[in-house]
Formats: sequence, structure tokens, C-alpha cells
Amino acid sequence: MNAGVQPLQNLLVLDRVSRESEPRKEWLRFFIGRGLRSFEALMAENEKEGVGGPFAFGSEVSAADVFLLPQLYAARRFDVDLSACPRILRAEAALLATDAAKAAAPENQPDAVLDKK
Repeated sequence: MNAGVQPLQNLLVLDRVSRESEPRKEWLRFFIGRGLRSFEALMAENEKEGVGGPFAFGSEVSAADVFLLPQLYAARRFDVDLSACPRILRAEAALLATDAAKAAAPENQPDAVLDKK
């Protein structure tokens, strides 16, 4: 997540892809989706080895969860299909239930700009 997916979302990279919105979104959907499907496959392999639990790789929050959560935020922002990622969604639900994740949510930051629809 941290090295193979997130850097591809940086503005410097996106500017090289295109200055137009739609090609950027296609790029983001492709690489975020690809990264999440790979992560899902890793979780499935670990499950076969007996590593389960509510979080990405066990019963406690790990760096994997910390890197995963922002990518799910980005995935939803750019309409990435997450239907092939049930393990990831399970881990996300467990993570979002923690006090740390709640405190770190973008909308809970002091400088958050909230949509007042």
C-alpha cells in the first residue's frame, strides 16, 4: 500500500499522466484497485496459514491497517469497486471501530472543512 499504491496518487505523478480530470481518475481507479486486489490476495493467503482476526493480519492493529485505511478512503473517492475485497472491508470495519481511527478521521481534524449540505 505505502510503496506500490499511494505514490501513484501524488500530484507530481498525476500531472505527468494528464492535466485533465478523467484520465487522472482512470489512472487512480486502475492502480488503487490493483493494489487493493493484491492486498486482498495476501490476506487470503495468510488466512490459509491460520492468520485471521478482525484486522488485516491478525487480532491487533498493525502497520498494514494504518496504510490500508487511507487507500480505502481514496478508493471510495474515485469510485473503485470494492466488491472483490471482503477481507479488506472486514478489516476496515474493525479498524474504524477503534478510538485511534475515529480520532484520525479527516472529518475529525481541527482544520476539517465539512460539507454543509
